[in-house]
Amino acid sequence: MKFEDDTDPNSILSDALENLENAEEINEAADNLQQVLGTEPGSTGGSVTFNDLLAANELADETVQHAIADELAPPCGCVLSIYLAAPVVSNNDFVGLGTSSGGAMGFVRNNVVIPQTATITGLVFSIRDNSLSATDSVTAEIFVSTDCGVTPLATGIIATVNGPNPPNCCAFSPGTFAVHQCDLLSVQIKNDMTEDPALPDGVAATILYTIP
Repeated sequence: MKFEDDTDPNSILSDALENLENAEEINEAADNLQQVLGTEPGSTGGSVTFNDLLAANELADETVQHAIADELAPPCGCVLSIYLAAPVVSNNDFVGLGTSSGGAMGFVRNNVVIPQTATITGLVFSIRDNSLSATDSVTAEIFVSTDCGVTPLATGIIATVNGPNPPNCCAFSPGTFAVHQCDLLSVQIKNDMTEDPALPDGVAATILYTIP
C-alpha cells in the first residue's frame, strides 16, 4: 500500500479509497473466474467453453496487472524525464532515439511516444563537444504530434546554446505544454553555423515533465 504524503489526512484517505477500489476490482474478477470454473458458492456449474475460461482468465490477469501498475506509479507531482540523442545531426534534423537519420521523414522516424497525460515543464539541451564560434548558436525545440506523426506542432519550448564552445555546450529552457497518452514527441535542431551546419558529435536532450 502506498501513501503519497503520510502527514496529510486527505492524501491518506485518497490513497486508501484508491486501494479499496483496486481490491474490489480484483475481487470481482476473482468472482467471475470462480463462476466460470463452477467453484463459486451457489454456482450451477453449467457448461463452460474454453473461450469462456480464457476470457475470464485474461480479465483476472489484466485486473491484477492494472492494480500492480497503479501501486508502482509515481506519486502525483513527480518530475520525470525523457532522454533523446543522436550521433550526428544536420541543420533542421529531428532527434529521437538516435536510430534514424533526418531528412523529409525526420519527425516520423525520430520520436518517442508519451506514456500518459502530462505537462512538459522544460528542456535541457547539450551539443556535447561540437565546436562553436563566438557568433554561432544552436537551438533545440520540442515538437509534438497528436495525429501519429502526420502533423508535427512546435511547442515554443526552445533551448539555445550560444557560442563559443568550449566552454558553452548546454542550455535550459522552462516551459508549460500539455501532452496526452500516445502523442508523439521529438526535438528539432537548428543552427546558424556558416561553415559546416552539421554537428558531427551529435546532441543530447532531456525533456522534463510532470504527471497529474
